[in-house]
Amino acid sequence: MNIMPCPYMSFSTFTCTSTNYASHVLLLLSSHRTCKRSFNLLLIALAAPTATLSLPSLQMLWWLVLISVIVALVILLLALYVVCYFAADEDRGEAWSIRVVAVLIISFACYNILLLPLDVGNASEATGLNMLWVWSAVLLTSVLLFTVAAPFAMMYYEAWDPAEDGHGHQVKAALLPAAIVSAIFWIALAGVHFFCSTPITDDLNNATGLHNETENEVLSSALFTSLVGFSSMLGWPFFAVFGGIGLVFLPCAGVQHFLGRPKPVSPIDYEAAHASLHTTSARLMEEGRALDAESAGGLRLSRSTWRKVVRFKREVREVEHEYERLEEAYNQDNGTILHYYAGLLLAFVCTPLSFLWIAHIIVFDLTGLHPFLNRLLVTMDGALPMLGPLTYSVFAFYMLLCTLLGCYKVCCRFTLFPVFYMRVGGTMLNAILFNSTVLLLAAFSVLQLCVNSFRVYTARTVLYSIFVESIQHKAFLRAVFPIGCYSLLVIAFLFTLYQLLHYGKKEDELEEDDDFN
Repeated sequence: MNIMPCPYMSFSTFTCTSTNYASHVLLLLSSHRTCKRSFNLLLIALAAPTATLSLPSLQMLWWLVLISVIVALVILLLALYVVCYFAADEDRGEAWSIRVVAVLIISFACYNILLLPLDVGNASEATGLNMLWVWSAVLLTSVLLFTVAAPFAMMYYEAWDPAEDGHGHQVKAALLPAAIVSAIFWIALAGVHFFCSTPITDDLNNATGLHNETENEVLSSALFTSLVGFSSMLGWPFFAVFGGIGLVFLPCAGVQHFLGRPKPVSPIDYEAAHASLHTTSARLMEEGRALDAESAGGLRLSRSTWRKVVRFKREVREVEHEYERLEEAYNQDNGTILHYYAGLLLAFVCTPLSFLWIAHIIVFDLTGLHPFLNRLLVTMDGALPMLGPLTYSVFAFYMLLCTLLGCYKVCCRFTLFPVFYMRVGGTMLNAILFNSTVLLLAAFSVLQLCVNSFRVYTARTVLYSIFVESIQHKAFLRAVFPIGCYSLLVIAFLFTLYQLLHYGKKEDELEEDDDFN
């Protein structure tokens, strides 16, 4: 039985599969007064859908749950692998609590994206799974991760002092920043919710016909909408900048990676290059000693000294990079060659994805001229049930990957975040935490983009009710999505011009695309 979309319906009854069941749940919800009775009603509401579902629906429910658990475990293992793969040797075997936080942040960034196909499948098959509770658990956990866990873990790591025994001083140093970040977030959320919203009680009742809803239920629905919308708004600056850069950089990186592959060198050329690098290393060691002497005794570096330090770090990375490329060129094998051709293949895959995303945002999200990718998703989902979620996952995760690569590009090119440079086997845990937190914040915005961009595909989901319908009652939040889309396209266009103007020029920094390999 299909679920008819009710844009403003209460979240408590969003997953109802029949009129009788909806009435039953509303009766239960309207009668609870104490925490104990609320818990009992929760158990009854959980059991009620199962009792009224047919055998095929029950089988589909357990199949969805099984697939979800397997995918969640796979993502958790992949996140653990990514953290260990990028972690620096200095941090190996240390600060496992920081690693756990980073793994959870990366995992929940992926969960935010992958729950949407589950919501679509649950709505189309009428399995009775209450997706509101699932979304609430995942999104609230995500909010706590970037407002409490991430700042606490970052400051806990930065406060490490080998002269101190135990971890008490680290905990004390981390508590205050985490409390400040969390307080700022919730105060700002309260301001957005109470001062930037229009009354929605009448609209809810008129749209759903549920005139017996209590004010608390309406308030909780509106508060959850504000929480999701505000989190998405916080993620849009990161997503627009890093995602816009990544949309252009990701296709170009594969081509640059292939064209910049090291050519085989003879033993004579190898020795000459090795001697040149040795001379450069000796010069950098002298410059490093001079910078240490210049910055000694000062509590804060001057702007000129800071620029010298940043330039020095870049030159050190460049020498390390040139040394690795020299060794790779001298000891080339078939695996190395295939590695660069794989980068070229990646460029051919990423280029059409970037063009499709940009075209879809223009022709559907901003102008509404054509459904475009919506037809592709609906057709794929109708042809084979798994093709729809797979197609959606490719487009959604591509935007997350663009955000991550864009963040990496910015951290390498500019001096704003030089400490958060990502390098395989050479990334400190604070850099991993920073990049994973950016990824989690951007995941909220990617989720909003996907729900709005694929609204034909997601028309009967919980998040459709939030992002497409309910958020229109938030005077401040409803303008975030179109502004974010325009910003994403403008950043992509400006970075395209930057790439064209700097094509073929020698950079002072590293060629970043090699460090991810």
